[in-house]
Amino acid sequence: MTSSCERIFISLIAVLALVYTGLAMASDDGLRKAQQMLNLGQPAQALAILSPMEPQLAGDSRFDYLFGLALLETGHTGKAIFALQRSVDDDPSFAAARLDLARAYFVEENMVEARSHLLILRDQNPPTAAQREIRNLLARIDSRARPGKNRYQAYAEFATGFDSNANGATDTSSFLGFVLDPESRATDSPYASYSIGGEIQRPFENGLIWNTRADLGQRNYPDASFVNTTLGSIRSRIRSLGDSTLYSGGLMAYRLNTDGKLNSQGIGLEGDYQRKLNRTTYFSVLGKLTMIRYADNQDIRDVDQFLVGSTISRVFGAAGLGNAGATLLLGRDNARLSNSKYSRYITGLQVYVGWNFNSKARFRTMVGISRSQYDDVFFPQQVNQDRRDTLSQITLRLTWKIDRHWLLNYSFSHQKNNSNVEIFGFDRNVAGVSLRRILR
Repeated sequence: MTSSCERIFISLIAVLALVYTGLAMASDDGLRKAQQMLNLGQPAQALAILSPMEPQLAGDSRFDYLFGLALLETGHTGKAIFALQRSVDDDPSFAAARLDLARAYFVEENMVEARSHLLILRDQNPPTAAQREIRNLLARIDSRARPGKNRYQAYAEFATGFDSNANGATDTSSFLGFVLDPESRATDSPYASYSIGGEIQRPFENGLIWNTRADLGQRNYPDASFVNTTLGSIRSRIRSLGDSTLYSGGLMAYRLNTDGKLNSQGIGLEGDYQRKLNRTTYFSVLGKLTMIRYADNQDIRDVDQFLVGSTISRVFGAAGLGNAGATLLLGRDNARLSNSKYSRYITGLQVYVGWNFNSKARFRTMVGISRSQYDDVFFPQQVNQDRRDTLSQITLRLTWKIDRHWLLNYSFSHQKNNSNVEIFGFDRNVAGVSLRRILR
């Protein structure tokens, strides 16, 4: 009798386990389908999938997030707040849920709660796409709640590392029968740099935001002091923010000194348009027109540069921890002097991938290639055809957020320029570490 009872009990447990497993698998399948619908910009379909699952799965962080997002995107903002709040309460580090909770509060015009969640997110070292949305939402909150009130931010940074080719020069020792002087050949050196910068932002009642940023940096090379550089730049822009769009345009200027003397300076116009296509995908286009002028003894290199580009980027991962994108660039340099050989066409492609390991550590890599097709022959004694350069590069960066005021960066970059004119070819590797202090 006891044996029969045990068998019945075990059978019952097995049946319950199968039922539970089946329900769990069905739930997972439903959540996957709902997430696909959201990614495709079909929140109503996602809500139809998720609503019957609410009695069973309410309280599960992943379900609450997807359910809250579907509610938010279909206009049920009040219900969305309850679901998203459950998700955040269950997992306070769930950045995507907190960002959408902030959006929901913004729609409900509860600016205090929206700002509170955005500031928590900003201090969690979010992915690049999330950072952009956080900045935009904070700016829109400021333009509604505190028009005319300026906001400030500043930083100071120290960096050190090693550069295998500080002057970006060829490693050949002679060209066209002439021995190149040391400053014209690749020179490696450690480096130390420091920089400071600041930003001011002023919102207006009509939703426009004026933003100005200035940066100044110095990099010194103990073994290649002839390329010690000082770079200063300033940008001033007007931005217009919509629910899923951003327009901006303004002025920029820079000055670059090498070994204490003017190398080049420029001033230009720039503008861009960004659009959020759906909750995971962004598209942008940009345009720049810059007048670049060199020191008097190098004015043969003076050009007017025009660049246009487009970027497509996407957030991925269950919690939006990853982001990837590609940028296509097209441009033209028009030489100012009639006897200059520096007019060229420019084409380029950059692909990047980033991943947030947690709220403290972020990794990003970029791979790029650009081609320069010059209008003229540079050295007919060597190559009797127009100059052609292909620059390839890769950058790796690991960022560690020590706290809300300190950032530690490790970086490595490799550049290789292939040219049909030997003297313009070079290889360069740079490895470094930097520490930044942020003041808000």
